[in-house]
Amino acid sequence: MIKDNDNFKLVLSLDGPCPSLLELFSDVELTMPEAGQLTNTKQVTFILRNQETVSLLVSKDDLKVRFQANVASAIQLVLTESYKRLTSSKYNLNVSSSTKLPTLDLTDAIDKHFAYRSEILSLRKTLEDRTY
Repeated sequence: MIKDNDNFKLVLSLDGPCPSLLELFSDVELTMPEAGQLTNTKQVTFILRNQETVSLLVSKDDLKVRFQANVASAIQLVLTESYKRLTSSKYNLNVSSSTKLPTLDLTDAIDKHFAYRSEILSLRKTLEDRTY
């Protein structure tokens, strides 16, 4: 995953042409008033419940799909569902990624989480000592 100008990007490579994104996600309920007018089959944007957006863009040769979002965690849900659909028996595509994972960001997040948990345990202990 690459962080570029506060956007996170991940590229999947396919061993065959990507189906139309509108076809791939045909069962997803479109809530936009202009949903019937959608014609761009190579780009789709999902708005998640927390108002984060994830965009999918298919390359000109139909062999790559780029996922981008302003929050890295937002990509996971759409990426997982896309992977399931692309590798299903209907499309039977092999999917790979050469994008490096943000291990530094991941370890920083784990360190912060551990620090928060340690502080919470310390505060609970202090509260327990003071209440008895």
